[in-house]
Amino acid sequence: MTDIETQALDILHKRFEAGWAPVLARFGIAPNFGASVEAVRDALLRPLAAFDRADPLVSDLAADANAALCPNDPAKSVIYHVWAGSHSTPGLDRPPLRELDAVENYIYLLGQHESLPDEPLVPMVLAYAYRKRAATAHRLHADMVYSRVAVTRVGTRDARFDSERQTWESWGGDGFRVTRARLGLFLCRLVDGNAANVSILDRVDGDGQRSFALPVRKLFVGARLHNASMIQSIRFRGHFLGDKLKRVIDVSGAAVPGTLDTSRPPFVNEAQLDVPAGSQTSDTAIEMNTFDGACIVGPRPRAQLVSVATQDTQIARFVVPPREGPPSLLRGHGIDVGNLSINRHYTSLQVPSSKTRLAIEAVFAEFEHVLPSVLYPLPKVRPRAAPEFVNMRHRVEPDGRITVLGNTLPPGEYEAQLDAGGFEAAMFDDGTMDGAVWADIDGVPASAAFVLVTAPDFFPRADEEDLQAWSKTNPSRAAWHEFKEGGPTPLSAGRFVPNLLLKDLRRDAPLFTRADNTATAVVGRPLPQGSENPQPEVADFRRHAGGFLPDSASDEFAPGWDVSYDELDGTYYYTTHGLGSPFPEDVKFCASANAYWPAASPDAARTFERPNIPTAVPMLDDELGFHPESPDGTPDAKPGWDGEFGPFFETRDGVPGVNSADIRRSDYVYNATQNTFASRVFDLSSDELIRRIEALRACLDAIPKAGSTMPSETHYWVVGAKAVRDTDARAPRYTFELCVPDNAHARTVESRTVENAAAPGYWRVWRPVGNRIKAECRFDGPDGLVPRSVRYARFDDATDRYGEWQVRDVP
Repeated sequence: MTDIETQALDILHKRFEAGWAPVLARFGIAPNFGASVEAVRDALLRPLAAFDRADPLVSDLAADANAALCPNDPAKSVIYHVWAGSHSTPGLDRPPLRELDAVENYIYLLGQHESLPDEPLVPMVLAYAYRKRAATAHRLHADMVYSRVAVTRVGTRDARFDSERQTWESWGGDGFRVTRARLGLFLCRLVDGNAANVSILDRVDGDGQRSFALPVRKLFVGARLHNASMIQSIRFRGHFLGDKLKRVIDVSGAAVPGTLDTSRPPFVNEAQLDVPAGSQTSDTAIEMNTFDGACIVGPRPRAQLVSVATQDTQIARFVVPPREGPPSLLRGHGIDVGNLSINRHYTSLQVPSSKTRLAIEAVFAEFEHVLPSVLYPLPKVRPRAAPEFVNMRHRVEPDGRITVLGNTLPPGEYEAQLDAGGFEAAMFDDGTMDGAVWADIDGVPASAAFVLVTAPDFFPRADEEDLQAWSKTNPSRAAWHEFKEGGPTPLSAGRFVPNLLLKDLRRDAPLFTRADNTATAVVGRPLPQGSENPQPEVADFRRHAGGFLPDSASDEFAPGWDVSYDELDGTYYYTTHGLGSPFPEDVKFCASANAYWPAASPDAARTFERPNIPTAVPMLDDELGFHPESPDGTPDAKPGWDGEFGPFFETRDGVPGVNSADIRRSDYVYNATQNTFASRVFDLSSDELIRRIEALRACLDAIPKAGSTMPSETHYWVVGAKAVRDTDARAPRYTFELCVPDNAHARTVESRTVENAAAPGYWRVWRPVGNRIKAECRFDGPDGLVPRSVRYARFDDATDRYGEWQVRDVP
């Protein structure tokens, strides 16, 4: 105890001298560090006199927190709350995570004399974070939350921890930062999901009969495990596996050149970590820093988000199989021509694990909005044993050069080449993996945490959890009303098990079992007897939880963003190997499907206008990018976030129409290699996304009906979207220009001003449109989430201008 206590008191003394003394004195905390250790300890444990709980530093502190340090309870320790909470501390540096970990250990050490529950206790590695009230599982006060799943993200810049928000930054100014997760070793009770036993952030049907892990104490070198002797050693271990490229070959049956070995990298990438407490190590892909009872783990920065995969000196590649599908008379028309296929999705290779299940899922999708009570969200009928979509548009020539087909071949020849297949297509490495981290305590393994290494998040200040909560505040906001595909369900609401293929290779033992179906849950201390979770308030949607726990990630679906799922002997498990190869291939379809995952995926439905998939969360014109030929464009215009340009009205041969990007030509993977994809991150919070959802919904409700007033079923295409900002940073009103497209007569066009076929904006799609309308909605102020009025005006093709405004109040 002496070493742990000495270390913690030294940290406290140093931070008090660094400027924290007068701040903490506001709460009556003023220990004399020159006194004996016993006297300092007593001062830190002594009950405090009443203090101002309206102070922003302690406004969401637990009501019964009344000591500088509370044994076994960081949330009721005022010093810990002030240092670890996500509130502003201007001008003062907080302790780094290593020091905060030492203070945590001391808090738990002070309570080691307290008796443990008389029930089986299990040592487990958990992801954990200290959060403000609105982001906890019980929403009563700031507290710790825990999960058996952590979410980390790839990037091209070093990791950086934001101590004020207590999370890792996502954007480095000129590229995505890698993000990491904080994992700790805890002694846990296994309890059923009854509210008297545990609080659960996203409670789902059946949780009362499921088992959840809830920490009793933190474990570290020097702590005691049960009533046994003191822990002498802790080694954190990890196993990470990325085998997407091998699965592309195995499941699709595509051939590879005989000179490539699909059992080696880049087809199969593995990382094994073995790190004693208090040190660090790194594999080529994964880095781990350990403290005495916790660790920080996540991917290392990459030179590029996506790179051509190589083995020795060869490009990893496969022979593209020919298109499978119905005869040409069923090939569709317009933008969807040729899209009805078993192994194609537009111009991507589709790799269905089961063609029968693919057909069943397609039927369900057709009736999803007809029978939402039964089919929303879609039943889980088709696990992904391999990447759902694979880029096949980079042809590898005999001399090793790569030809980007979408930048080279003219219409007709381009589609024919992709249909015929038979050429070698380059494969790409994106760094995504599944991982597990566990700890050996004096040689005995503890239960593991599941660690996802997945794609960047374009909305790091917005959470799926917030949008999901908003969708439940009113029946008219139900997710199926807003989203044609996907929706805001967070990963914390999922109940599949972690990847069952991950093993402790030293023992040849699986790390997860079929019973681990609550791993993604975010949990905390149980509610006091007789109390209930408070309903979310408007302020709760500004919780800015962010970070690495599952409520900040999307649940599985198809296509996915953060995670997909597969099946082993009838049990569904979470994995990244069902995501696109590489992940930007999925991002294109997620984004073009009305922000499939609205707190991660920018809504590019406006950019592409896929038939019957309307916009849900409108991105603004400047966010999508002004094409050089658009009214706001310039010859040197830069593309938007994804390397593409947004749509614009354009009359051709006297016919009104819209010029837009072509989803068949668009290649986010190529854009990534040119550093135009992921060229920016959006500083949009959950409440800003909610405002945009509400703005569009109010406008569609007010203007003449086209298909439906529900955003998920409307026939309107949002071609223009602008925010009108006065003196406030948040827009008091939005203006949309809408029309109804004639997708049956879409045709490929070339840009009149962009001369290079490889340049953004060269190959485009033009289609006639009608029913052009401008709509504008106004908010009462920067804090309002629902518009108060809408006005709209019809466009007169004869005069080439909008008519008079008609005004509607929002009910």
